[in-house]
Amino acid sequence: MNLPRPDPLIGPVPPPGWQAPASEPAGQGSDRLGGFLFERKSVMKTRTRSILLCALVGFLATGAPTESPGCTDFRIKAADGTVIIGRTMDFEVPALSFVRIFPRGERWSSDAPGMRKGMSWTSRYGYVAIDMGGRLVDPLDRAENLADGLNEEGLSFGWLSMPDFTTYQDQAAAAEPEKALAHLDVCPWVLGNFATVDEVKAAFAGVHVWGKPIGPMNLILPLHASVHDASGRSIVLEFTKEGPKVYDNPPGVLTNAPTFDWHMINIRNFVNLKAMSAGPIPVGASVLSPIGSGSGLLGIPGDWTPPSRFVRIAAMGYFAMTPQDAEGGVILAEHLLGSVTIPRGLELIRDEGPVRANFTRWSVIKDLRNQVLYFRGYDSHAFRAIHLPRLDLRPDAKRLSLPMPTGGGIIDVTGDLKR
Repeated sequence: MNLPRPDPLIGPVPPPGWQAPASEPAGQGSDRLGGFLFERKSVMKTRTRSILLCALVGFLATGAPTESPGCTDFRIKAADGTVIIGRTMDFEVPALSFVRIFPRGERWSSDAPGMRKGMSWTSRYGYVAIDMGGRLVDPLDRAENLADGLNEEGLSFGWLSMPDFTTYQDQAAAAEPEKALAHLDVCPWVLGNFATVDEVKAAFAGVHVWGKPIGPMNLILPLHASVHDASGRSIVLEFTKEGPKVYDNPPGVLTNAPTFDWHMINIRNFVNLKAMSAGPIPVGASVLSPIGSGSGLLGIPGDWTPPSRFVRIAAMGYFAMTPQDAEGGVILAEHLLGSVTIPRGLELIRDEGPVRANFTRWSVIKDLRNQVLYFRGYDSHAFRAIHLPRLDLRPDAKRLSLPMPTGGGIIDVTGDLKR
């Protein structure tokens, strides 16, 4: 087949003066997916930065409403109560991400519309987070556009894209600037201040999240958030035309558009899925036996669209054998990530510009009980680990960081062979 190959810059350079428009489950080891649905029903001023900006603007200018980058977030509960979170970051622009450590006691301030002062806070907790890559505003900007992270209380936060369905609270933020929180400040605000989803819920009702344009192109990223705590509870934060929404998340799963409530309705179309394979059946004097096993999941969607990834990871997480502890949970999460990790070249996008490729730039696993972040880049098969309890997170401690790893994921053991 003569498939078009992606352009290395991942998108066209926008015309001068262009601006992006402002945006106005599962307990493992059960037999049937339907059991879950009905039993648990509830509601750098450098060339690099320039390339990234042009690529991202190209993405937003050519097809963003229907060709969104994809991400998948899911939860695992081990038998001993340990909660493990898995997540992919799928994007078509070069995600030059860094893993960053933020100590307690940092003073943060957000902006309000009209270049006014918004909310301010001093972080109560230290945390580790991964930025979106490129630091689109300024290489020295303290916010650094955080995409995902874990704090020392075991609270997990992750942004995922939700184009077409996201409308931030710009008018409310303008009317009450003391409650205004720029959308890309939500991640440090949550991780620095709260320990449980209940705390996030209560505080979320008192803020107005608005779409602050970033960079010289005034980009506004349409996002919704997945939040989990160490007890295993999960919520979804969304911003819609009807206002901000907080959903309880029984399956602990989130992908992209449409809204979370739509996904929870759509998954009811797959209550027939089960882990048990079909057995032989008599047909007259004959017996028909299945060709191989695995028929219980016949019909599970296998494509990369957000609805299909939602159903696939929810079903697989639900049916997988419950791990006994944190180690088992991390191993299971690694395997489940494989079902939603997009290889380069398998999701191509063609519009008026060059062909572009959306693929999984990096993946993370988070152990919420032991506060461990595991992470790897696309070119690395091995996960790296950062243990928050081993870090100096005291006020006035230095920030630390390292780049997302590339390569080095295969270990050559040829020389270790013995008779």
